[in-house]
Amino acid sequence: MALTLLLGLSVTLVLAASLYLAMLTVVALIPSRVGEGSGPRANRFVIVIPSHDEELNIVPVVEGLLTLDYPEQLVDVVVVADNCSDETAGRARAAGAQVIERVDAERVGKGFALQDSFAELLTWDQRYDAFVVLDADSIVSPNLLSSFDTKLAAGKHVIQAHYAALNPDDNWRTTLMSAALAAVHMLRPVARRRLGLSVGLKGNGMCFSREIIERFGWPAHSIVEDAEFTLTLWEHQLKVDFAREATVSAQMPVGAAEFATQRARWEGGRTALFAQACRRFVPKVLGSRDWVAFDLLAELAIPPLSQLVALTLFLFGTAGGLAWAGQMPWWPAALAALSMSLQVGYVAGALRLVKAPRSTWVALAWAPLFIVWKLWQKLIRASKPGTWIRTGRTRIES
Repeated sequence: MALTLLLGLSVTLVLAASLYLAMLTVVALIPSRVGEGSGPRANRFVIVIPSHDEELNIVPVVEGLLTLDYPEQLVDVVVVADNCSDETAGRARAAGAQVIERVDAERVGKGFALQDSFAELLTWDQRYDAFVVLDADSIVSPNLLSSFDTKLAAGKHVIQAHYAALNPDDNWRTTLMSAALAAVHMLRPVARRRLGLSVGLKGNGMCFSREIIERFGWPAHSIVEDAEFTLTLWEHQLKVDFAREATVSAQMPVGAAEFATQRARWEGGRTALFAQACRRFVPKVLGSRDWVAFDLLAELAIPPLSQLVALTLFLFGTAGGLAWAGQMPWWPAALAALSMSLQVGYVAGALRLVKAPRSTWVALAWAPLFIVWKLWQKLIRASKPGTWIRTGRTRIES
């Protein structure tokens, strides 16, 4: 009896997460209405690129930003050369960017680089209407700023572009990562925007009105500073809107060690942030039925898809085996099977939404191996903590 209750509770929690993802899938796949049209192209943008030893790709990244479909006199590109030991600053200037060189051995990381650069940019003679944050390995769609401009004209203050993988075909890991990003960075934001929720910041391809930067600067410094800032914004009743039609594509880690270390950092950071978020938002959810806060908590609580699938398979196998042996009823195994079908539908819906190529669908055959590999990496890091490994880069063609 106790085992049945334990498995039943576990399966129920997995089913709840799967149903939530299925609900988002259905909402996201509803045919869209007419877009918002074009904006006045009147906002002056500064594109801020925090960079640490990015000499390999900073030139094509800057050159691409200087040819966007937006009046060039309304765009400045500023590279923040953060504790660099290479030629990032010089190459960025030669490519046409302005450069802020920052050296601080104690306040290290993207969050501090953004905090200091925003503070300096607010003092410049040039008054910027909006601030865009890009990673230093990003290539953007030509309509990025025009899309942001339209949103700003409609009264939005915080906007997230679609964040995709630049190198999905490098190997099976990057292909599967591109599928995961389709779910997290396209399907979920589309659904949340339609439901009137906050789509959340994704760390790359973010746009903030001047009012937001003057009010907050950059207040987040954890490993998952984007999710942290999203929570801070909602504490002040500010949602993140989604610019679905604009895309920012960045490199995914190619090497196994880099990939595993990056994911471990992100997942560990989200776990720590969830504990903080519960203290901040559970009273709001219980007291005022704050559905945005509930969704933000759900986003942090639902584990990465590979872990959710692995747990579901384990529960299905265990419950099914015990039911087959006559030691427990079949309903826990049936609920686990239902959960798995909902998860498959979630992935399929995401790939359909981004019109994924056939190669991505075929790469899903590697998913079982990917799940086993990720779980093995998680076990290794649990018993033997790793050190920080900077995500490697490959050359971006101009």
